[in-house]
Amino acid sequence: MFDALLMQNSDLADKCDIAVENAFSALGDFQDDPEQAWSITRDTILTTAAANIAIKSAVRRPWLATETMDIIDQKKEARLQGNYDECKRLKYKARSKVDLELFYGKLTDEAESGFRKNNLRPAYRAIKRLRGSTRSSANGSVARSDGSLCNTPAEITERWREHYQNTLNHSNVTPSADLDDFADSATPDVTVSEDVPMLHEVTRAIRRLKNGRAACADGITAGLLKGAEMPISEALHKVITNVWSGRHGKNSS
Repeated sequence: MFDALLMQNSDLADKCDIAVENAFSALGDFQDDPEQAWSITRDTILTTAAANIAIKSAVRRPWLATETMDIIDQKKEARLQGNYDECKRLKYKARSKVDLELFYGKLTDEAESGFRKNNLRPAYRAIKRLRGSTRSSANGSVARSDGSLCNTPAEITERWREHYQNTLNHSNVTPSADLDDFADSATPDVTVSEDVPMLHEVTRAIRRLKNGRAACADGITAGLLKGAEMPISEALHKVITNVWSGRHGKNSS
């Protein structure tokens, strides 16, 4: 959600950039502990974004036009006030039918435009919106070891447990003298830099992230990082430098 809003509104992106920069400036020096430094960095990014980017709640019936929604609200208000004559006068079903047809037409036009540009994303987005949030209650086609299908969730869970137990558990591998010799004779790769990571490397990594991907466990998306590229790059560089320094410090000792 943050990604789409920042990409569509440059003024909002600039506002978020300034807010994130001010938030990190107010923090001062980072914690020496990498875990604490990353926790503070993550919380600062998410908190600042939530405070400056207004997220609209999902509309249950997104095809309804503003005028139709106004009639529905007026009809609801009249019913609550006991004005049943006004409630009967206000009609919206015909309008909602027209709105729905226009909504379908818009999705179709977007999908066809995407096809002409060899872009399937609008089509997938249209299918997702038309499908809604309903989920199939089918168990899926999970077969037992003998080929028969599982019929209940409990049988499916047991089959997955059996599958991973057989796949991940195996007898110990016989040691290979050749592999040991290769390991002993291996030389470090001089093309791999062991210097402290540079700020421009962090910025370049952020720019290479693909937009529109779901956030990981930390809740931060690529668009959110790009929306405040420089202050976030500097903050992440400090965290990465702490991790690098701690690891090299342990190795040297």
